[in-house]
Amino acid sequence: MNNYSNPLIYVVDDDHDEHDLLKSIFASQHANCDLKCFSDGTELLTQLTHRIDHRLPDLILLDLQMPILSGYDILRLLKRDADWKHIPIIVYSTSASPLNIYRCNQLGCSAFIIKTNDYLKKNERLLSSFINVNLHLI
Repeated sequence: MNNYSNPLIYVVDDDHDEHDLLKSIFASQHANCDLKCFSDGTELLTQLTHRIDHRLPDLILLDLQMPILSGYDILRLLKRDADWKHIPIIVYSTSASPLNIYRCNQLGCSAFIIKTNDYLKKNERLLSSFINVNLHLI
């Protein structure tokens, strides 16, 4: 974790409804977190490259199926870069395919969450993943 008072979490997902849902979850359960949402991987890479926030995120929530750069592409790029490879990445996808989960684990994700329409289950999975990556956000 960085020296800033609030953990910074980036969400990379092309679904704006998902942004709204995650903002709601974080507002109710993790109010001390700063959440920033991006619609595609190029927006994320621009943010990281130029350090627009003047710091790196403490965690990235990453969707797999996105335009321009897939979640796999982003995961691969981030984990190969010396400045970014330490950032925990939780892949967050509708795909429950064991092959996709295996592939993401091989590329270096910290956790894999299967998206669900159930708000409570989604919140529970997020909490569990945060604990597993030892961010102490709660």
